[in-house]
Amino acid sequence: MIEHLVSQPSELVLIAGVCIVLLALLLGLLFMNRWLWRVRQDARQAIEQRDALAEDVPVGIFRLVDHPSGERSVAYFSDRCLDLLGISRAALDESLDNAFSQIHPDDLGSVLAQVEAARENVDAWSTEFRVLRGRRVGILRMETTPRRQDGLVFWSGIVSDVTEQREAEQQFRSLFENSPVAITVHDPDSGEVIDANPAAWKSYGYIDFESFRKASRHGQPPYSRDEAHAHVRAAAAGEPQTFEWMSRTRDGEAFWEIVSLVPVMLRGRLRVFSTAINITRRRAMEQELARREALLEAMSQLSATGGWQADVGSNDVRWTDHTFTIHDLPISDSVPLEKALSFYDADSRRQLEAALKRAIEDGEGYDLILSMTTATGRDIKVRSLCRPEIKEGRVVRLIGAFQDVTEEFRNRQRLAEAERRFRGLFEHAQVTMMVHDVETGEILDANPAAWETYGAENLAQLQEASDRIWAESPYGRVDALGRIRQARTTRVGPFDWLSRRLDGSHFWQLVSLTPIQIEQRDCVLAACVDVTLRREAENLLRESEERFRRLLKDVPGVAVQGCSAEGRIHYWNKAAEELYGYSEDEALGQDVFDLLVPAEQAADYRAIIQRLVEKVEVDGGELTLRRQDGSLVTVFASHSAVHRVGQPVELFRIDIDLTERKRHERELVRIANYDSLTGLPNRHLMAEMMRELCERSRRNDESMAVCYLDLDEFKPINDQHGHDIGDQVLVIVADRLRSAVRGSDMVSRLGGDEFVILLTGAGDGARLEHRLRTLLERIAEPMVVGELSLNVHASIGVTLYPDDGADPDTLLRHADQAMYRAKAQGRNRFNLFDTVLEDRVRARRMHLVEIEQGLKSGQFKLYFQPKVELRTRKLFGFEALVRWHHPERGLLGPDDFLPFLGQSELEPVFGAAMIEQALDCMAAWQKAGHSLRVSVNVSGPHLLRPDFVDQLSEQLQVHPELRPGQLCLEIVESAAVADLGVAVDVLKEVRDLGVEVAIDDFGTGYSSLSYLRSLPVDELKIDRSFVLNMLEDSGDETIVRSVIGMAQAFDIRVIAEGVETEAHVQRLIELGCAQGQGYVFAPAMEAASVPGWIAGQGGQLP
Repeated sequence: MIEHLVSQPSELVLIAGVCIVLLALLLGLLFMNRWLWRVRQDARQAIEQRDALAEDVPVGIFRLVDHPSGERSVAYFSDRCLDLLGISRAALDESLDNAFSQIHPDDLGSVLAQVEAARENVDAWSTEFRVLRGRRVGILRMETTPRRQDGLVFWSGIVSDVTEQREAEQQFRSLFENSPVAITVHDPDSGEVIDANPAAWKSYGYIDFESFRKASRHGQPPYSRDEAHAHVRAAAAGEPQTFEWMSRTRDGEAFWEIVSLVPVMLRGRLRVFSTAINITRRRAMEQELARREALLEAMSQLSATGGWQADVGSNDVRWTDHTFTIHDLPISDSVPLEKALSFYDADSRRQLEAALKRAIEDGEGYDLILSMTTATGRDIKVRSLCRPEIKEGRVVRLIGAFQDVTEEFRNRQRLAEAERRFRGLFEHAQVTMMVHDVETGEILDANPAAWETYGAENLAQLQEASDRIWAESPYGRVDALGRIRQARTTRVGPFDWLSRRLDGSHFWQLVSLTPIQIEQRDCVLAACVDVTLRREAENLLRESEERFRRLLKDVPGVAVQGCSAEGRIHYWNKAAEELYGYSEDEALGQDVFDLLVPAEQAADYRAIIQRLVEKVEVDGGELTLRRQDGSLVTVFASHSAVHRVGQPVELFRIDIDLTERKRHERELVRIANYDSLTGLPNRHLMAEMMRELCERSRRNDESMAVCYLDLDEFKPINDQHGHDIGDQVLVIVADRLRSAVRGSDMVSRLGGDEFVILLTGAGDGARLEHRLRTLLERIAEPMVVGELSLNVHASIGVTLYPDDGADPDTLLRHADQAMYRAKAQGRNRFNLFDTVLEDRVRARRMHLVEIEQGLKSGQFKLYFQPKVELRTRKLFGFEALVRWHHPERGLLGPDDFLPFLGQSELEPVFGAAMIEQALDCMAAWQKAGHSLRVSVNVSGPHLLRPDFVDQLSEQLQVHPELRPGQLCLEIVESAAVADLGVAVDVLKEVRDLGVEVAIDDFGTGYSSLSYLRSLPVDELKIDRSFVLNMLEDSGDETIVRSVIGMAQAFDIRVIAEGVETEAHVQRLIELGCAQGQGYVFAPAMEAASVPGWIAGQGGQLP
């Protein structure tokens, strides 16, 4: 047997191998069964953790499965999801269709269609729909993500409640859109409008926001786009702006608004809110109205939710994928506890560590809002929830949810801020604002302005007495309720409404009604402005207009006519009848063009009417109109237009007959321009004619001779035979000169025995010499005056223009110099001025260098000559006269250096230095107790410099102790009329500073009455040459009298210069001159001597 067994070894090995294999299989089955059991346990635990996590978040979570058969089953439906959809779990278990049972019928079809479309395309989708919750309607948002696997479609989704968020958005957008106040939102950098409510763009006449945004609604400075943007930038910088502003509608019509600007933060960006209230009709009678309204930004949805788990005793925390995403970390298996805590700031970490300790020790869960910084440096707010898992009485694990609630946190802050701002606007608005129930008209809310308006102390008192605030029909409670119900769905107003205060007094309001919803209750917001004063003013205006029409009917000498925009006459007073010859019956209804306007003026008059219709101011001026008899009459016409809302424009014209005034002006022109003795043009007219003839000569490229003629033996005739004979001689000489020249030439008398002849087309030397000898021969002819036979000769100085290309003053001076050389050469001859001026130019340059050095070293000092009231001898002020303390030549007067300054670059520098020195002296006297007026001479080129007014303003600011009116600037006539338009503008700006203006040496320049009327001056100074000679020369006295008369006619102060004797003083008083200056009172003195001199005179001169 042993041998047999030995002989079968392979069979034993095989049996042993099979046994071993069977044993291994048995052990493998046992191990596999144990492993499957543990896998099932881990899966069950994971599902429990997932479900617990889902129940802790504020959103509903569901998972559905679509089978190939078309059946859909529920894999998971959280309790929160059931609550949001308003169904029970039993109803869900009964049928999945019950999940849609509470969806609003109007939304159900759309939701089901989206579900089927997503199922077909396996696309992610989201939607919002309404659900029924008893009498209330809620709004839910559903988001799902499907995926297809093994023929099945798996749906995972969340459901969140967005009811409050949507209601808040609707409420605040409704307030913005339906506000009766115009609201715009501006970009603070560009100033441009980026949003506006209908009240804004409708108030400007636009039909939509886009056309309103693109349009230009601004006017001219100071109401231009740049000024508007400056206000926006100031508001953005934290300076609240409230101001009155002139805007323009789409049609170009200007209107006034009171605008308030305030900076706000919208969606994390700085914006400027603007509220505007139209105050055009009540700007002058209402208090400032400006309040702002804010638009509340809707809160964002909650972001997706992450989860976490931590085993007690372990230092590791397990996160879901989205938790890693929130932390900006790459996904991994676990995170060390210390690292998980390191993301929180100090306060949040302490708070979280304390909560974790309570959770582990006491089993107490938590729900915290914490601040943290992610791995990429983002600062966010997170919501961390924890639920301890307790087994056998102890906490073994912490399970929690994790949300990024940064946007929710910010949205809640914004919502709270918006509610605060809106309530602040409502509470502090100066406009009466009340909220009424649409159905009952009950006052639900009212701001303090409303309490005050109706005389209540608080809201409760106003609500209790609401029946007493209505007036009688048609302004009673029933009428008001009708208006309120009319505003249920659309804005109503603005309209005028008669209301009653609690004390029984009545007042008018301008009311706008806007539909709003508060807690799903239909309401109306009433915004009211008290317009009682405006209504009263309109009544008074109508009464005033009627009284004014009756008054104008019989006013003498003032012809008043009214016509329509088409020129049809509707008003004609008695003075118009007398002036034009038409009776009222004949004029009314007629066309003003047919009746009064000459054909050649029709186009201009139509332009005037058009400007008035367009609300453009038209200055008064002269018109030539036609009388009934066909004769023409010149009138001064003033135009005005009356614009009433909803009524045709009315045009009025007031005419004053200028016939007598024109005659008087012609006489004044004759006196001002012609010599009273000879009838020749005087110095003034000659200067004007010289400018014209110079221009004509330059234009025609021909020469003109300027001849200065002086009689050689005139003084002995005057001395021997008296002034009457002398005057007759001058008349004869004038007649001979007139007869000896051509019609294009001009002869003028400067004064005394001096004449100026302007010979046009002087030609070559031979022809000019012939014409000059003719003049000398005509004058030298024997002259019979009464019983006297006289021989008179003359000397003539001549300069040629444009060879001598100087200005008129210089041409005369050159001719005068040539005349004196003629006299020096033996008289009764003529002498031509040498035009080679190189030596003089070189000398002038040397003088200018010397003057500049003297100015820098303080060699120029002002001396002050008193100006005196002639009757009372009281001190009126001082004139500053410059003197040069020359180191070699001694004390020099202005004639020794001022001529060299003319037209030089040094001239304005010198003038500014003299003004500064005068102000310094005035300030020193002011400190010593003497508030004195000082006049300072200013040259024409200095005055007309573009920076003159700015420089003068800066000089005045250096001396705030001085009143600007203490300073007077004296300019010569030539400076004022060299460029009249610029001079007028500059002098107006000077007077706007408060500084007075005087015309110096009046009568020696070139101005006319029209210039004098145009120039804004306070004082005329009669030239000393006329004052000195007026006692001996009747012509000079006539000029003095004329200047005084013109000054009185234009209500301008007049001062005589060169008053040397008491006889001059008395004669000036008789002629009506009130002030004067001259040696009879005092010579010019140094500034240091002025206080002592004033003290010595006791304020009054002998």
